[in-house]
Amino acid sequence: MKADGKYWHVLGPLAWVVTALAVVMCVASLLRGKGPEPMPEIGEGSPPQPAPRILERHASLLVPATEDVRPKPSAPPIGEMFRLVTISLDMAFIEERSTKRQRSYRAGDMLLDGCRVSEVRADCVVVSTPDGDETLRFDWAGTGADGNSDGAASSSAPADSSSAFFRRMGGSRKGTNQWFFARDAVLEYVDELKARPERLVAVFDSLAPVYEDGGSIGGYVLDVKGEKDFFDAAGLLQGDIVRKVNYIPMTNRMAAESLIRRFTSDADFDFITIEIERDGATMQQIYHVH
Repeated sequence: MKADGKYWHVLGPLAWVVTALAVVMCVASLLRGKGPEPMPEIGEGSPPQPAPRILERHASLLVPATEDVRPKPSAPPIGEMFRLVTISLDMAFIEERSTKRQRSYRAGDMLLDGCRVSEVRADCVVVSTPDGDETLRFDWAGTGADGNSDGAASSSAPADSSSAFFRRMGGSRKGTNQWFFARDAVLEYVDELKARPERLVAVFDSLAPVYEDGGSIGGYVLDVKGEKDFFDAAGLLQGDIVRKVNYIPMTNRMAAESLIRRFTSDADFDFITIEIERDGATMQQIYHVH
């Protein structure tokens, strides 16, 4: 339609205003945006919708994982692995049950990885472990009241503590079957025997083999041929049969010689246990070398 010229000066500007308003309204609508259309609700009469099979097959993946709270197996108690043999002042002598190896420990020493001796008391040893402190006490179930193992007889030779040789060895005694000697003094005595081979031979000759049925050696019987002061200081009597030394059966002289070589060269070899038979009874004598 053709507008008359007399109205165009009014209608023209009005048309531009209306057009501009329409554009502004469209832009505003786009900037606001509309949310997604709601899903149509399923009526009561609508058939149930099956869950996707992949969700059924992997439903466990949708469950949040939980931490495994089952208790972890702990290490055996210290008392099952070690046995307290004796205590001297601030030093404890402890035996590893599996190997029968005996060593001395003071407060601060490591008993094994993660376990440290924290305190040496008069009647027990406190060991710090990752699970807390454990107390290692004397295993009276495996020893007699006097410290002898396996219920052994308690009769033991009285060492002459007043003898010059005993004092020279720095000797002292605890109970009926434990002796303490100074390592330096013992090694000095061993050096003397080495320098005088006839004296060393006398020591070995004082221990004669005891043959069992079948001809095997079951130990060595003491028949003193020399160095009597040494045997007296060790509390050994004529006729004693040495069956084991540090739990090693004395079945040949090589075993005894090997023991002596180890003693004179191993600084950790500070604990000697001798199992003897006396008057038909078995007993244990313990020697601490410090």
